[in-house]
Amino acid sequence: MNKKLDARTSLLKQLLFIEDDLESISKQLRQFEWDCEEELITIEKNVLDNLFDGFLKCRYTLKTIKRWADLVECREDIDYEDKNLNLIKEVLGVLANKDIATSVNEETVNSWVDRLK
Repeated sequence: MNKKLDARTSLLKQLLFIEDDLESISKQLRQFEWDCEEELITIEKNVLDNLFDGFLKCRYTLKTIKRWADLVECREDIDYEDKNLNLIKEVLGVLANKDIATSVNEETVNSWVDRLK
């Protein structure tokens, strides 16, 4: 991997694990072209564990996890783990949909936790 791809992969990891302010990460990711010939990182169980745990322990607000989903959904450089593919798509679809994301609560997230493999 070259330095540019390494930098992009590092930013994607920061995004997936919300390691910095999401707007700062988003701004930095805009320096790269939207298109990417390969997936550089994969959403796996540990990514969802972090997201759900952060929400349930009040480290992340609903606004934060909705913004996270907006930034992650449909990126060509992010792949989804096969084992949790349907759940990942559901979580992203719900959180990124402004009409239904407001109904997400602790019960919703706990049901996702129960389904995580």
